[in-house]
Amino acid sequence: MTLSEKLKYYPFRASARILQKLHLYKYFNLKDDQRPTTSYKLAFFCGASGIDYLNACLLSVYLSWDSLPNISIITDGTDPSFLRKNLIDWPKEVEIETWEDAAFYFKDKGDRSLYDIALNKRWPGKKFVSLLYLASKSLILYSDSDVLWFGAPAKIDTMNKPYIKMGKDVDPFFTDSILQDLPTANSFRKIPLNAGVMFLSGDFSSYPYWDKLRENLLQNPDTDNFAEQTAFAILNNHFNGKDFWNEKEILIKIDDMYSLGYTKPNHESILARHYVSTKNISFWRDFLHLCIRKKKNYSLTTN
Repeated sequence: MTLSEKLKYYPFRASARILQKLHLYKYFNLKDDQRPTTSYKLAFFCGASGIDYLNACLLSVYLSWDSLPNISIITDGTDPSFLRKNLIDWPKEVEIETWEDAAFYFKDKGDRSLYDIALNKRWPGKKFVSLLYLASKSLILYSDSDVLWFGAPAKIDTMNKPYIKMGKDVDPFFTDSILQDLPTANSFRKIPLNAGVMFLSGDFSSYPYWDKLRENLLQNPDTDNFAEQTAFAILNNHFNGKDFWNEKEILIKIDDMYSLGYTKPNHESILARHYVSTKNISFWRDFLHLCIRKKKNYSLTTN
């Protein structure tokens, strides 16, 4: 980082850190206002380090959606009691499980490969197996915790299973070794897909190279953070063609980290923004804007 970059980064980062520590979500009363429940669960893979982002993400859903979802959270190894204690008071059902629950589910079904992927492959493997587990039980909308929501996705046909829909990334961040080893994968190499926001439903084991995909994931180095994204993109390509959210729906951008402006006015059509590498600054800037703009429409509490 050059001196000029440091002179910009550190003041912005310090300000964002203050915003994060203010825990603005605690000042909103998320009462049960009788909004209908969505047909899908909103799912997260999260732990202690992401709790502030998770709470901010949930508040953005509460402030922006006409219907509210039940929540399913898989922990990354964090004790579920920590999340129950520190999670925002959500007005719908909240279910918290561990990645071990997901791994043992597949082990009990005789799928030792998915169990081993979750056991041995750090968070990408644990996330992959955990979301397959949740999708096997119901339709889920998965969201990374570093996502802010400005509207709800349109309803989908839940009878079409297995189903997966991802969002478009700014660049293709895939694991080449997995793509090269699977005959059906190369057709979407130029389409960058991101695993930060996804609809998932059903059992994906009918993918014709399912055994090969699991084998590649198990052999993939732990230093690679894109293996699970590559696997989901392969499944998206096979089961759902080229249907994905474009950048006007799920926004990913990294060029405004040193801006004070709010994202939404310049991107009116977006449902959500995934902040990826700028989350430690841009996320909290936009969250402050969101809270200021929405606070007049909701009762606040100082409790």
